Amino acid sequence: PDVNESRENFAPIVEKDGTGSIRFGLAAIKGVGEGPAHAILIEREANGPFKDFHDFASRVEGKTANKRVMENLVRTGAFDNLGEERGDLMQNLDAILREVADLQKDKESGQANMFDMFGGGPEEASGKDSDSDQFKGPKGPLMPLSEKLQAEKELLGFYVSGHPMDAFKGLSERLDTFQGEDFRKMENREAFRLCAVITGVSKKISRRDNRPWAILTVANRNMSYETCVYAESFETCGDHLEIGRCVMLEGYIQRRQDDEVSLAATKVADLVASLPTIMKELTFVISTNGDSEDFIDTLRERLMPAQGPLKVNLGFLVDSDHVVVADLASSLNWSMPMNDYRELASHPAVEDILLVASEPEIPAPRWAKRKSS
Repeated sequence: PDVNESRENFAPIVEKDGTGSIRFGLAAIKGVGEGPAHAILIEREANGPFKDFHDFASRVEGKTANKRVMENLVRTGAFDNLGEERGDLMQNLDAILREVADLQKDKESGQANMFDMFGGGPEEASGKDSDSDQFKGPKGPLMPLSEKLQAEKELLGFYVSGHPMDAFKGLSERLDTFQGEDFRKMENREAFRLCAVITGVSKKISRRDNRPWAILTVANRNMSYETCVYAESFETCGDHLEIGRCVMLEGYIQRRQDDEVSLAATKVADLVASLPTIMKELTFVISTNGDSEDFIDTLRERLMPAQGPLKVNLGFLVDSDHVVVADLASSLNWSMPMNDYRELASHPAVEDILLVASEPEIPAPRWAKRKSS
């Protein structure tokens, strides 16, 4: 969304470089709706684009655009293209709206500002910069990407600034035991593993024994899935069932007599914490170009202070079909801090990453557990 380009509904636009894109409609933002969206468009068309958030608030505040509307526009990035940081705006929102309301009251009552009477301006009294209408309050903390994505998913219905699983690119795809809808071809009770972010939790109560269970909606970078977490598993992993959390799911395929296929998760665990427990070896495959020496130095710097259980190898790409792999000393086994992994994986010398991970276990049938207990 963009307060200066969005229409009420989704609309195509042409970028400066000639490429095309689609702007999210203002009325489609949860908590905004048609009334405020229409008022924003009328004001923009009548008096021109908004210069910054303060200018926007002073022109539309009170025209059905209340504080909740303002918050939702900020949280979905509608002011990003004006150079406004979402964290700053959220911290200063109340102060800006109070100032706008006070100035509006003065205007309506016909009171002249004392500074205006002497040929000055209100900048010194209002906290605004003399060269801009933008409010200059205290800097707020940068809004974390995870918070941006969660707000976008909540208010827009999908992610815009990225995807929570982007942080695990190169790992999750290699750890998943199926891609896309390939799980529909798997055998009944065949074990699976899936790395994804939780996007929905629907908690249930079993009619049979009044025990809680849940239906999870999870998503990786390509598609969404639904999986059942039955009562036995819910007891052990219920604390991890939080929307926005990146998790590793392990479970089994349910294939019914009508050939309907679904997923049943027996384990839902934090993804970052799970990685060292299932990964056995990691090999960075690098090209023998001018960046390789820098990568080797960086690799040594990242491995030495973060010892752990993961064996790390270094592969050298000889040609498109051959890799020579060198084992590193066991003293360089790694705990794999995610920030360090991302730095290494994105290094220009890295051509590929090879993983050796444990296989997901096939759990005992639920009825067998009830019988044995």
